[in-house]
Amino acid sequence: MKSFDCHIAGYGLFSLLLALLLFGGCVKENREECPCRLLVDLSEVDSLNIPVVDISVAGANEFLFSSHKPVGESNEEMILVPRGGAFLNVCYGDEGMTRKEGLYIPVGDECPPVYMYSALVDTDSEFVRETVYLRKNHCVITLCIEGERDDFPFDLTLRGNVCGYDTAGVPLSGNFMYRPKPDENMQFMAVLPRQNDSSLLLDIVDGEEIVRTFAIGEYIRASGYDWTEADLKDVTVGIDYSRTRVSIVVKGWDEVYEFDVVI
Repeated sequence: MKSFDCHIAGYGLFSLLLALLLFGGCVKENREECPCRLLVDLSEVDSLNIPVVDISVAGANEFLFSSHKPVGESNEEMILVPRGGAFLNVCYGDEGMTRKEGLYIPVGDECPPVYMYSALVDTDSEFVRETVYLRKNHCVITLCIEGERDDFPFDLTLRGNVCGYDTAGVPLSGNFMYRPKPDENMQFMAVLPRQNDSSLLLDIVDGEEIVRTFAIGEYIRASGYDWTEADLKDVTVGIDYSRTRVSIVVKGWDEVYEFDVVI
């Protein structure tokens, strides 16, 4: 009887080891085929000032996921994505301009005041957590005209080569044009997207005729402004039309760049 029990016990142990080997092999095979669980962590987003965000995920060749998610109710979003890698973009303040292809600014509109987080996430594992830190991805430029309105009977137009952001949060090449309206203090304000270079232009316009064009992008760069900073600073440009002088002031900085122009 004891020998029979030992035989049964040995057979049971062998069967258990065989099952474990087979099961382990299947699990390994399934894991390789399973997608990655990407956990988007929104715990660092200020829910008092940012009530909702747009989350989008794109693969190398396809758009994978989009969500309009309230912040504060839940600080996490679980997304199944393919193994290898994915572009994560989290955005606030896009004013409905974000599409599957990215955020596109129509010609004639200014950039929405976007705060954005973009990252290429390594998804070559079963699970990955990505913490979101939203950054100020727009620049408010204020163009201040010195003197009375009657002394400056012109309009201003800003022109550039960035028309938005792609699905990875990279500035999107394309035509940008916006004509801001002056307020009672003769200040023209516009919201600009992050720039790739110094090609931004400022036109002095009389009706539809361009009277003078300033290489405003070059002047902003010369003032020490950095378009690659995580949080973009705002810029104030002073234009003294009567004395043909232009000054560039970056808020929060001590640098002021001045030069004489002829209009």
